[in-house]
Amino acid sequence: MSTAFIIAEYHPFHNGHAHMAAQLHAAGYDTVAAVMSGNFVQRGTPALLPQQVRAAAALACGVDLVLQLPCRTAAASAGRFAAAGAAAAVAAGADVLAFGAETPDTAALRTVTAALRNERFSALLREALDTGVPFHTARAAAAETLCPGAAALLATPNNILAVEYIAALEAMSAAGCRVPEVLPLPRLGAAHDGAPAQGIASASWLRGQPLPVWREYVPQAAFSLYEKAFAAGQVLDLARWELLAQALLRSRSREQLAAAPDAAEGLDALLYSAIRENTSLEAICAAVKSKRYTLSRVRRLVLAAALGWSAPETGAAAFTAAKSPAEACLAADLPYLRVLGANTAGKRMLSAMAQTAPIPVSPSLAALERLGGAAAQAARREAAAADLYALCLRQPQPCGQEYRLPFLTDTALR
Repeated sequence: MSTAFIIAEYHPFHNGHAHMAAQLHAAGYDTVAAVMSGNFVQRGTPALLPQQVRAAAALACGVDLVLQLPCRTAAASAGRFAAAGAAAAVAAGADVLAFGAETPDTAALRTVTAALRNERFSALLREALDTGVPFHTARAAAAETLCPGAAALLATPNNILAVEYIAALEAMSAAGCRVPEVLPLPRLGAAHDGAPAQGIASASWLRGQPLPVWREYVPQAAFSLYEKAFAAGQVLDLARWELLAQALLRSRSREQLAAAPDAAEGLDALLYSAIRENTSLEAICAAVKSKRYTLSRVRRLVLAAALGWSAPETGAAAFTAAKSPAEACLAADLPYLRVLGANTAGKRMLSAMAQTAPIPVSPSLAALERLGGAAAQAARREAAAADLYALCLRQPQPCGQEYRLPFLTDTALR
């Protein structure tokens, strides 16, 4: 049995995602598995649709197994998001890690990754940061010095994640893990925030459109699920989230803000002042954003602070120093693999994972919480975040939904 693995958000699942799954099946992979962001996503916002709806759409449209990234890693920086996703691919025993890229050239991506790991890179990065430019600009400039052409490659979001995936897999290989091959695929259709092209619309464009517009750009099976979710009020109410997030932020002390991921370099002080001087999330983020700190980083910080997340105890150094697959997964802030659903092929893969995965695998958050340690902490964090998310739906839900999610199967979706 051969397996292709995808790291995704499916926010929402659309024609481009379905095309990618179809490509992988056509290439001969028996199983297409995906690890997906849950109710909070990498841009530092809650998802428009609950994870269960998005996972169901993926299972209905070509994905065989859907796993979930823990919430803190799903809403983390590109490096930490990619590390957790790559660790999930390794833990699942995938043969290839497939991803869309603006530059689907494995050799070019590996060359830029090598430049970022060059011993001279850190000094060059510090020099660039000292000029006051944002991190991504400084990193591109430092990489360009070592590898002409790197700046252009690092100018697009999928390429940035691709390089992070490769770096994470190389670190896991050094830790003794069997790692999948990488399979970059051409990104089709619209740019991330652009208008539709080739019959494919970006997820960010779709989120800004009324539901009827989606019909042309998402598979029919997925659209049917979205219609039911909207009709049932299982869609984010931004006004509810705005009020709740500000209330949570106003309750945080300066010390609590300082403990959040990415709150270093005085950002906690800026955020503390911004919370007290502004009356909308966008105004808070705008007050903290600067030439040095991008809006995406600030939004992730604001989300983490609102939800009360602290920075992971492990970081890049621990990931690099890991001596086993289990250590590498924990260093990537991935203490378990939570299963959201599977079809027949996905269930066969789950059976194999039960014997080989270096970390626990289960569809039950309660069972994962009972394991104690890092797994229990992550499970409780997930449940608490989900309770707040459930309050912000157009039709709010009571607490505890995360412990009662049904295991999705393809037959249940018919």
